[in-house]
Amino acid sequence: METYDIEQLSQYAEQGDLNSISRMFDHYSYLSKERNQLQLCKLLCIASQNGHVDIVEYLIKNGTDVNETNEDGCTSLFVASQSGHTDVVKYLIKCQADVATTDEYGRTSLYIASRIGCLDIVEYLSRNGADVNAKNKDWFTALMVASYYGQVDVVKYLTNKEVDVDAKNKEGRTSLFIAAEKGYLEIVKCLLEKRADVNVKDGNWCTALHAACQMGYRDIAECLINAGAKVDVKNKKQSEFRSPLEQSSPVSSLLESSWINNADILNNMTKNSVDTKANHENQWTALMFASLNGHFNVVKYLFTPLMCASQNGHTEILSYLMKNMADINAKSKHQSTPLMIAVVNEQLDIVKLLLENGAKTNPADNDDI
Repeated sequence: METYDIEQLSQYAEQGDLNSISRMFDHYSYLSKERNQLQLCKLLCIASQNGHVDIVEYLIKNGTDVNETNEDGCTSLFVASQSGHTDVVKYLIKCQADVATTDEYGRTSLYIASRIGCLDIVEYLSRNGADVNAKNKDWFTALMVASYYGQVDVVKYLTNKEVDVDAKNKEGRTSLFIAAEKGYLEIVKCLLEKRADVNVKDGNWCTALHAACQMGYRDIAECLINAGAKVDVKNKKQSEFRSPLEQSSPVSSLLESSWINNADILNNMTKNSVDTKANHENQWTALMFASLNGHFNVVKYLFTPLMCASQNGHTEILSYLMKNMADINAKSKHQSTPLMIAVVNEQLDIVKLLLENGAKTNPADNDDI
């Protein structure tokens, strides 16, 4: 087949020009005789993608294999589902399109329809044998991708099928974790109603509550806590939401909330028996994380010593701590005082403030700072 011919046919398929396609098929009889399936499939996929069911029907009747894949590894059913063309999907399945076929990433037609939130197609594929628990190459299910993109109606439909609500992707994350991290409260509630495990940990030992706290989603954090989320579960985070000084230790949801300045979440946690003085293995408390970042509201809520405020020059927090009888000469694990830390970090205003309030200038320091 000449390049010009297939390019012209492709334009007709995209435009929905059945008459021109029919004329070319009649003129170039070898189009149907040789049945070059790759090229015919290209036309079928273009027509399916653009919702031209009449051209889809014509091509199939003229010998195009409904389950052939194009150069991108996609079938016509996949591209029709991806584009939300329900009538094309129905016709293709009527012509024995395989609902289990995947693209190069392991995604089924049901998966891709769930991603775009096309409930009609999701329902139709499910009724015609599509596996609602099929996973792509990253172990994402249709429920996970619907949760990721906030497709509430699809999530509600899938959770009423025999779907595994606690299925994990390669990172160990469930649909609940994904929805919590993305901030979709309605989906979180839906999954919890279907008894999703609220305390499942991912590969970094993070739970959905960690995700909600990291992103500052108070309403979701409260919802998870009310559903039984453990508030003192520790993870093994690498760096993103924890002190850059301490990147190898577990951090609890409490510490993460302090790090991102969310006093509202902290208030809810402490009502659920969280120890505000709890620390990780290098003795960083929730207050230290808050002080390090200048989060005054969180500091007022937690109120314990003041070294981190000295390090980063947060005078408002420092003043508050001293007014509330914080020990101005308290020492860290390495025997450093707030004054030492302020000097090392060249925080002149903090140094002056500490000296004015009686900071000692010569305590022993066992750390080589």
